[in-house]
Amino acid sequence: INNWEVFRQGSNYKISEITAALGLQQVKSARKIIDERRNVAEYYDTNIAWCNGVSLFKISNDVKSSYYKYIIRVDEKWKKDTIKNRLREEFEILLPPNVYDYNCHMHNFSSHELVLNSNSYFPSSEYMIDHHFCLNMYNGLAPDEVKYIVDSLNSVIENL
Repeated sequence: INNWEVFRQGSNYKISEITAALGLQQVKSARKIIDERRNVAEYYDTNIAWCNGVSLFKISNDVKSSYYKYIIRVDEKWKKDTIKNRLREEFEILLPPNVYDYNCHMHNFSSHELVLNSNSYFPSSEYMIDHHFCLNMYNGLAPDEVKYIVDSLNSVIENL
């Protein structure tokens, strides 16, 4: 068997040499990138009005997150939808994709015989589909942008 022929549907996660070179350069900036994200997360943690069924997604004290995503929990699905829609329509804030929008076992390809857990039920992740959203979190997010996001979110939360 070789590694260049395709025998069944799947993915090839090999990256090109140019992508690898860019990735190696990015690794040199990893500490700065993570520190910047942690600073934004700390601002979110301390300045968002955690009320009306909107709560912080608590990360265990023994975990050091790089904040690939900043997750906010809501107690009702309609609040998630309302918050996202109002941020977009009233404040022109487009939120990033959520961590959980779909579970792999819910896709059509999951019925394939080689997919593990294709008939399983995952209540925690299925709950999170309807009860979370993510705030903007990326390199170069300016302090005034972070403040605008928080002020806008607080306005929406307080009027739920």
